Amino acid sequence: MERCPWPKNDELYIKYHDQEWGEYTGDDKKHFEFLVLESAQAGLSWITILRRRENYREAYSNFDANLVSEYKDDKIQQLINNVGIIRNRRKIEASINNAALFLNLQQEFGSFNNYLLSFTFGKRITNYIEKIENLPPNSMISDRISKDMKRRGFKFLGSTIMYAHLQAVGIINDHLISCFKFNKIKKEGEEILGGIYTDNLVLYNAGIYENNTQKLNKLIIIKKEDKEIVGQVSIKEDKNYNVKMKNIKGKNEYKKEISYMIEKYIELNEEIA
Repeated sequence: MERCPWPKNDELYIKYHDQEWGEYTGDDKKHFEFLVLESAQAGLSWITILRRRENYREAYSNFDANLVSEYKDDKIQQLINNVGIIRNRRKIEASINNAALFLNLQQEFGSFNNYLLSFTFGKRITNYIEKIENLPPNSMISDRISKDMKRRGFKFLGSTIMYAHLQAVGIINDHLISCFKFNKIKKEGEEILGGIYTDNLVLYNAGIYENNTQKLNKLIIIKKEDKEIVGQVSIKEDKNYNVKMKNIKGKNEYKKEISYMIEKYIELNEEIA
């Protein structure tokens, strides 16, 4: 059985990958748990936080956002003195601040899960990634979410952390295509094909990239190193396609990569449809 390589031989990491990462539940309590853990992670490795997860569960009232939002100075000091968690005052205070804002979003959208799905047209996104080095650290979606959350007052939840959150809770399926979890997750629930990732380029759904429902059937080519849109692709019903590229350096070298991405997009989109 083949899995994504990032858990390596760590038993805790393997269990997390196999049983949790990328599994969609839509459960707001799970969302809040990960938000607390992810805000604590900033600047640290995820496995460092996972090893303290149960300590956090006990310290943070079983991740009850209503209770956490009411924490006062004495509880903050108690958390700072807790050797089982990351004892960073700013992160601890941010988690309490975020709990109150989390509750506000639940009231506004019905659930925090609904809030996140409002950025993806109510669908989960599947990406086609062959190599671990092509896993994106963030995306236009996480950029938009983190920008909106920052505007609302959330702290320690930048674009990279929010992208990790979307991956963890299954709104984005970033299991490598060789991983046994890729097809298992791909077959569950409504989804839309996001992007095909290669070494230099990404073929991406223009509607998702630009947050425009009228462009969900259009494709753009993005240069990975600077996120510049360098081309457009239109695919016809007979599966023939047209490519319009900007006059960029190395344009001719990308032809094989572009053909590969388009063929994979057509193949995967048929499976999802």
